[in-house]
Amino acid sequence: MRHLSITLYTVPPAPNITESSGRQDFVALDINCGENLARNTMNIDAFIADCRLRGLSRRTIESYTYYSRKLATFLNGRPLSPCTVTAWANYLQGNGYKPATIGKFKTLSLSYLRWCMETQEDDTDYEACIKAMRRLRPPRCSRSRHALSKEQVMDLLAQPNSRRYKGLRDACVLHLCYCTLRISEVLQLEYPDIDLAGRTIRIIGKGNKERTVPLPDMTANLLSRYIGKVVRKPKVFPVSYNIFMQHFHAYARAAGLEDEITPHYLRHSGATHMYQNGAPLAYLSKLLGHSSLAITEIYLSVNPEDLKQAMSFHPLNAGVIKQEAGISPSI
Repeated sequence: MRHLSITLYTVPPAPNITESSGRQDFVALDINCGENLARNTMNIDAFIADCRLRGLSRRTIESYTYYSRKLATFLNGRPLSPCTVTAWANYLQGNGYKPATIGKFKTLSLSYLRWCMETQEDDTDYEACIKAMRRLRPPRCSRSRHALSKEQVMDLLAQPNSRRYKGLRDACVLHLCYCTLRISEVLQLEYPDIDLAGRTIRIIGKGNKERTVPLPDMTANLLSRYIGKVVRKPKVFPVSYNIFMQHFHAYARAAGLEDEITPHYLRHSGATHMYQNGAPLAYLSKLLGHSSLAITEIYLSVNPEDLKQAMSFHPLNAGVIKQEAGISPSI
């Protein structure tokens, strides 16, 4: 018989779970390890298949697949229980993951546990597992992001050699990201989505939400030049995400930017620069495809001087009171 190695984790028991019941979960591995391993793998595969049927985006499914495989590796033949879920939560917090990554693991784990509770008919207490997972509190971190300066963006956009096909293609992708598109949305574009005459692009974003994004003059002209030169394929930009990211990091280094930046920085920077130029927050939310203004606020890098200028328009400001009373502010 093939021997399965099992890694044991010593963790404090979750509330409402006694130490003895926690130990029984781990001791039971010796008997049911193979059966649990097969069931965990089969359930996770079924969960991912269900995500595809529900029409989740390709990137979301890839993300769910990656994080669920991590969960399966951790379980390593152990059954799902409040004790093992607590062990999983403690493992995430104690292994140097960034707060955002822990948050993604938590979201995936909760989605998977809810799916199990709705679809699996066994004696696992999934409700208690969900409660145990919810007790995971990722460290707090600032949700605001730092935008690139306009000069940094222009340096980055100038890096591809637009006289060659690949450089022109990459330049278009960078421009569209700066026009607030997600990199996944750009690489999924098809020719019917682009209206060069009307200078707009139709985007199918997260949750299959559709939005129309107008194109600035420079981007529309660049895209027209690209489309006029290429042999048409199903996708406007027939390049994989991984290959494009190799090019992107080379451009970023040539522009003197940090290696950690991603195309999402361009999307964030484009929104921030438009806001700084006076674009209303509600309009930016529509362009970005956000479901609420609270999400859009994350994209705004507002300096203290901007806030002081905004406060100068407050009704309680002396200058505003004098203007409303018909008195010159200089008096």
